[in-house]
Amino acid sequence: MENFLENEENFGALLPFIVDDSITDVDWNGRQLWLTTNTNERRLVGKTEVNESFIRRFAQRIANLNGCQFNKLNPVLEAETEDLRISILHDCRATTGLSCCIRKTPPQNRITSKKAVETNYCEEKLLHLLANCVKAHMNIVICGEPKAGKTELAKYLSMFIPEEERVYTIEDVQEWHYAQLKPQADCVQIRIGEGFSYTDAIRASLKQNPRWLCITETRGNEVRELIKGFSTGVSGMTTLHTDDVTKVPGRMVNMVEDDIDMVRFENNVYEFIDVAVLVTIHMDGAGRRFRRISQMGFFTRDLHREKGTCHVIYSEGRFVTDFLPPEIQRKMSEAKVENPFFNVEVKNNIEEPEMKGIGASRGNYRGRM
Repeated sequence: MENFLENEENFGALLPFIVDDSITDVDWNGRQLWLTTNTNERRLVGKTEVNESFIRRFAQRIANLNGCQFNKLNPVLEAETEDLRISILHDCRATTGLSCCIRKTPPQNRITSKKAVETNYCEEKLLHLLANCVKAHMNIVICGEPKAGKTELAKYLSMFIPEEERVYTIEDVQEWHYAQLKPQADCVQIRIGEGFSYTDAIRASLKQNPRWLCITETRGNEVRELIKGFSTGVSGMTTLHTDDVTKVPGRMVNMVEDDIDMVRFENNVYEFIDVAVLVTIHMDGAGRRFRRISQMGFFTRDLHREKGTCHVIYSEGRFVTDFLPPEIQRKMSEAKVENPFFNVEVKNNIEEPEMKGIGASRGNYRGRM
């Protein structure tokens, strides 16, 4: 599929949108071409050569290249390169016409410390705290609705992992690009597929001396293996579909396929998940969409009372308290973090001149915390 990119003629009338770095998604709904920009704006393309006939030919080229069929018996066509994820749905299933979605997944960080502060993505103090959570090897869950930018935040936070700490990324579609963003880091990238599930990948990774497990999305029974992994001392990050950080334990419990020892499993979630962050989408006065971090909470479990608690310290885009639970303070102290609300790397990233391109993303995070 990589060879597809080498011949620009394969994209035809779609090429201008593919090479435009300001565009993140190109969607054909059977009648219209819609674009999503890196400022989260959605706009309808006017006159264009893209039509149903063109999309049908485009789909057939991809099917031929992948050696698969795209027809009524095989109505879903998916393909990916290092930079693109393509999904096409046959019009025998999409009654409004052939549907095509192209999402760009370039190896770059769309979130930087400087940009996060300038765009009011969150308070600067929160960036310092999150970076120190990584330094303290806390397990982090990032929540939000689809397309809220959960993976982008996870990518940003993972850049604070020291290069010598072995990282395993586990994905069904390559989006993290950890090895490309940090080429000197000790990293193994795993992609799941038919016959090799998230559960299989987590089990295999745990036998390979990982320091970090980074999973793009936890969505099913693999959550049990993830929590088991965290219980061994491995640190990690993952994303989750939920709309409130306090719902993370319940959401994880519901993912498990059986109801045996559900109370114990929920207790384990409170014990081995340290941090939850919620990313949300909003609209400004001009009708433009923007993302921000709305919530952050810490999980603790009282071993004597057998009770788990979510301590929300950041809500509706602002700090509601500076108090950190004693267990979180202890982990910060063990990591030699004197002030949880200050991280020198975040400070340096904000003060450095903003550079463009992938190299800038790599360069910003080369040093240790």
